[in-house]
Amino acid sequence: MKKVSVLLLCLSLLLGGCSFAGEKPSADGFSIGVGGDLALTVSDGGGTVEATWAAVTLDGNGRILHCAIDAFNIAVSEGDLDLRSKNEKKEEYGMVAWAGAEKEWYEQAAIFCEAVEGRTLEEVMSLKADSAADLTTGCTISLDPLQHAVAKAVLQAAEQPLTADHRLNLKLKAGVTAKEGGYDVTIDAAAVAMAEDKATACMVDCVTGTLSAEVGNSYDNRSKRELGYAYGMAAVTGKLEWFEQMDALQAEVVGKTAAQVSGLLAENGKIDPSLDLASKATVYIGGQVALIVAAMSV
Repeated sequence: MKKVSVLLLCLSLLLGGCSFAGEKPSADGFSIGVGGDLALTVSDGGGTVEATWAAVTLDGNGRILHCAIDAFNIAVSEGDLDLRSKNEKKEEYGMVAWAGAEKEWYEQAAIFCEAVEGRTLEEVMSLKADSAADLTTGCTISLDPLQHAVAKAVLQAAEQPLTADHRLNLKLKAGVTAKEGGYDVTIDAAAVAMAEDKATACMVDCVTGTLSAEVGNSYDNRSKRELGYAYGMAAVTGKLEWFEQMDALQAEVVGKTAAQVSGLLAENGKIDPSLDLASKATVYIGGQVALIVAAMSV
């Protein structure tokens, strides 16, 4: 997937001071980021959807406070699809039962997350699988996609009113819709930092792609946050860009419980018209609200 070159690009962008759509975190406060990829591989009658996503919180010096990772590996064909993530499948993913591994994928991903906490991105990139000097024994999966996701999450990190004492939750949702000649694929991600039962920070992102023989194999499709203004919503509608609308939603989430976040929506599933957010979020964001609530409940 040529991820090594992508990782080097991410690292050079970080060191060079560039960022994606979100505001670059300052050296004074904490920040939260989410990022990942989407790879589509075509085969007879369908194909495979692969996506690895990470959420991070950072201190003012760019060290990772907390990390959460999840991923999809979806075999796409006619009929019912299993759209559960690897963390949701747990033992059913089958690394132990079918591949002879000592630990399941979600357990190995947790080992990696623990290993990156307290490190800078540069230090994360130097980690090696199953190295006693770097990782707890038992993480034998390829670290390339995990490092790639963390790099993207760090690059997109934006300062928010985090507290030092928080936990970090990540929730993913995959959508695969059949259309003439192929499938539309969507991966939505929500990262939420929690202190007790309230959100102290939130970031959402989304990546889309088309799985079809005409398009062919595609790797590392850019997310809507990565695209920024190039996504084109503002140019067409004359209103806020997608990431700006999500930033407005995120600001509303901070300080609220899961029940209060659910209360942002009216009975018709749209933003409560009495809220200032209603004038800013012109896209339907009921799905993002539901995903944020699910992340708060992880």
